[in-house]
Amino acid sequence: MNNSVNILLVDDEARNLDVLESILQVADYRLVRAQNADEALHALVSESFAAIVLDVRMPGMTGLELAQLIKQRKKTQHIPIIFLTAYYQEDEHVMQGYVAGAVDYLSKPVNPDILRSKVAVFVDLFRKSRALESEIAERRAAEQRVRDLNDQLAMRVTELGSANSELEAFSYSVSHDLRAPLRQVVGFANSLKKVAGDNLDARAAEYIPLIQDAATRMGRLIDDLLEFSRVGRTEMVQENVNPRTLLDQALQTLQPGAAGRRVEWQIGPLPEIRGDPAMLRQVWANLLDNALKFTRPRDCARIEVGCQSQPAEHIFFVRDNGVGFDASHANKLFGVFQRMHARDEFEGTGIGLASVRRIIARHGGRAWAESYPGKGTTVFFSLPRPIEAQPAVLQA
Repeated sequence: MNNSVNILLVDDEARNLDVLESILQVADYRLVRAQNADEALHALVSESFAAIVLDVRMPGMTGLELAQLIKQRKKTQHIPIIFLTAYYQEDEHVMQGYVAGAVDYLSKPVNPDILRSKVAVFVDLFRKSRALESEIAERRAAEQRVRDLNDQLAMRVTELGSANSELEAFSYSVSHDLRAPLRQVVGFANSLKKVAGDNLDARAAEYIPLIQDAATRMGRLIDDLLEFSRVGRTEMVQENVNPRTLLDQALQTLQPGAAGRRVEWQIGPLPEIRGDPAMLRQVWANLLDNALKFTRPRDCARIEVGCQSQPAEHIFFVRDNGVGFDASHANKLFGVFQRMHARDEFEGTGIGLASVRRIIARHGGRAWAESYPGKGTTVFFSLPRPIEAQPAVLQA
C-alpha cells in the first residue's frame, strides 16, 4: 500500500521553494511546487494534499486571496494552510490570514524544526482521516454485501418454501393415490391363492408370498411417506411436556417388538420441555424402534436414554449396543430413503430418522448421531430450554 502524501509548496521565488523542499525532504512526502496561484489551483484540481505551505506575498493573486478560493471549494476547503511571511506581526495583517483560512502563521526565515513538526501533525491527521474514510467505505461495502446476501437468502427461502410445499403436496398425493392399486394387488394375490389352491405349481405358489411381502413393504413405505409429509404440514402445538410420559407411551407401542428378548433399559432423568406432544412422541417412538431393531442380534440389548442439559438447550440421547455403522456415512443417516444396512438384514423404509430431524428442526433444535461398527449407536437431539417464567413485580 502506498503511504506517501502530497504537500503543496506555493511561493513565487524558486529559491524559497528549494529551501522548503530541503527542509521537508521526508521519504514519504511528495512535494509539489507551485510559483503562482494558477499553478497551485491546477495542482489542487488534479490531486489531494495533506497540507499547503503558502507564501502570503505573491504577484498577481496574493496568498490570502488564493486561500479564500481554496476554502470556497468543497474538495479543498479542509486542507490545512500554513502561511509564510517576511512581515509577521500581531496585527490586522495576521488576522486577515486566519480569516482567509490559515491554521498557522510562520515568519521567514523559517525555523526548519518548527515547520517540519507542524507539517508532520497535519500529515498524521490526514493519514488518520484517510484510514477512517477507507474503513467507512469498507464497512459500507460490507453492509451492502450483507444486504445483498440477505436479499438472495430471502429469495432462496421463498423458493425453497414453495418447492417444499409442492414436494409435500406431491408426496401426499402420490402416497394417497398408490393405496388403491396396492389394495388391488394384495386382493388379487389373495384371491388367486384361494381360487387356485392346490392347482398352483411349485413356482407359482412361491410367487404369491413374494407378491404379498412386496405389497406389505410398499404399504409400509406409503404410510411412512404420508407421516413424513404430515410432519411438515401439521400445525404445531406448543405446550409444556414431560418427556418421560411421552417415552413411556412410545414404549407401550413397541412392546411387541421386544417380546421374548432380553432388553435392559436404563432411563435417566428427563427435564421438562416445550413443544408438540404428538410430534415429540413420534421422535421417541422412531428412536426407540431403531434401537430395538439394531440390537436384535445381541443376546442382551442394552438401551440407554438420558439428557445432558446445557445453558441454552437440553441434549437428549438414545444409546444402544447394536450393530452400529460406519461413522463416515453419518451425514446420510437422516436423509429420506437412506439406509445404513441391507434390507434383508433389517427391515425399514429409511424415513424414520428423516422425520425425527424434521420434527426436531421445527422445534428449533438439531439431530445428529455417533456410531462405530459393532459397538452401537448414539442418536442425539437438542431442544431449546423453556424460558422460565419470571415472578411478577408488584408496583408501589
